[in-house]
Parts: sequence; C-alpha cells; structure tokens
Amino acid sequence: MTLGIGSLLASHDNEHEPGVWFVFYKDDEGVVAFDITSEHPDIGYKSFEGTLNFEDMKPETEKAVLLGGPERPDDSLIILHEAEAATADSLPLNASFAMMPYTYVLKPGQTPVLTTPDNRPSAIRLRKAAEFLVVMGYRIFDSKAMQAEIEAGRWLCLPATPDIVFGTGRRERRAKLMNRMN
Repeated sequence: MTLGIGSLLASHDNEHEPGVWFVFYKDDEGVVAFDITSEHPDIGYKSFEGTLNFEDMKPETEKAVLLGGPERPDDSLIILHEAEAATADSLPLNASFAMMPYTYVLKPGQTPVLTTPDNRPSAIRLRKAAEFLVVMGYRIFDSKAMQAEIEAGRWLCLPATPDIVFGTGRRERRAKLMNRMN
C-alpha cells in the first residue's frame, strides 16, 4: 500500500516500537503520525472530561489519554474523531476521519486549559456525541526512509478504518491490524 494520510503503520520487526501509528500528515520530506495504542503515563483522562461538550459514553477501559509520540508529548493535544462530527475547528483528513489540534496548558495549582492553534481557550466541541481519541504528542518519520522500510516488509501499512481506530480497544488494535493483513 502507498503511505498516505489516514494510513495505519505497525512495525514488523523488533527494531521499532510495537504500536499502531495513525498518519495525519505527509509530504515529500516527512510523515507525521501518532501512536493509538499506548496510554500516557503522566496525563490522565479525567482532566479532559470537563472540556467535552457532551457526555462521553466510552467504556472505562478506553478512557485514556494516548501517548502519541515523543514530539511534544506534554502539550500537543490532538482529538482524532469521526469525520461526520466535524465542526469549524476540525481539520478533515479523509471521508472517515477528522482531527482538532489543541495545546494543553498546565499551570501549577490550576485546572488544565485547552487552547486552539490561534491561542483561544476552548472546549472539545464535536457536532454530536462522536467516537474520538485523545492523543498527546506525535512522531515524525522521514518519508523516503519510511516508504523504503514498508517496501522491504519492515512496516505494515494499511488504510485506517473506524472499526480498528474507534471500535477496537487500544490494547487490541495492533493484533486486529495484523490479522487484517493475513
């Protein structure tokens, strides 16, 4: 498969991390993705519940802030959500997915605040109670090197589906993606 926005990546070797990476940006130089399998060790989900404009119906086991990657894991917040729930602040990725970028601002002794890219304080506003993931941080890959590793069989690359991203528990996403390849 050709690597593009809305792809899922999983390594086939022991040299790379065992997560599942959702690609949300790609150009000739870089691929930007976030891991949708690992829970953030320091930032809890409860700090975001007050910023939702609807009641979150997620199972408790899925109420997790995901550690998307090593780049800006403490302030770069991404809400990956269903495209049909997009608002004016959403960035469409493809027919199934959209995202909203935020900055997570933590001041000692105060409740965390979310701000939009233009620095406006915000809440997480989706058009309806939609499926979504809360992700902190991302990773940047070299486009040419990643494509070469995919062609060499070191990475699995498949289109993302709402079933894997939203309908599968974070601990089972990698296995489901690998099974889909077989």
